[in-house]
Amino acid sequence: FVARRNELAKEARSEGDRKLAKAVSGLRRPTQSAWAVNQWVRADPDGCGLIAELAADLTAAQRRSDVGAIRSLSTRRKEVVAASARGVVDTADGLGVTLSENMIREVVQTLRAAIADRDTLDLLRRGRLTSSVEYSGFGPAGVFVVPDPASDTDDTEATDTAPDDT
Repeated sequence: FVARRNELAKEARSEGDRKLAKAVSGLRRPTQSAWAVNQWVRADPDGCGLIAELAADLTAAQRRSDVGAIRSLSTRRKEVVAASARGVVDTADGLGVTLSENMIREVVQTLRAAIADRDTLDLLRRGRLTSSVEYSGFGPAGVFVVPDPASDTDDTEATDTAPDDT
C-alpha cells in the first residue's frame, strides 16, 4: 500500500497536480479488518446496499417511534450483520487472507457502526475505511423510543382514577 501510495503521489506531483499529490500522500494504510470490509464492498455492492437500506429503515422507524418496526428491524439487523460479516470473511479468504477472531469482531463492530452512524456508512459505501469503527449511542439521528404512555400505567393508578361506588 505505502509503496503504491507514494508512487501515485509522485506521479501526481510530476504532472503538476500538487493538490492531488498531497491528498494521496495523506491516505492512511487501512487495518486488515478495514481492508477486508473495503474489499467486500467492492466485491459485493449489493451486500453493502443491504446495510444502507437497513440503516435508512431503522432511522425512519426510530423517528416515528415505531416500536414494532424497531423490534422487527433489530432482528433483521442481526441477520444482515451476520450475513455481511460472512461475506467479508469469504471475500478475504478468496484473496488469500484469513481473518482472526479479533478481526472478525472488528468487522461486525464496524458493520453495526455503519448502520447507526451516517459518516461511517458513507465511508463503508465508498470502500474507504481505514480502521474498525465502534459506535455507542442511541442509534441513528440520536433518536430513542419512549414507551407508550398506556404501558406505563400500573394497576394502582387505574384504581385511583376509578369512580367511587359510595
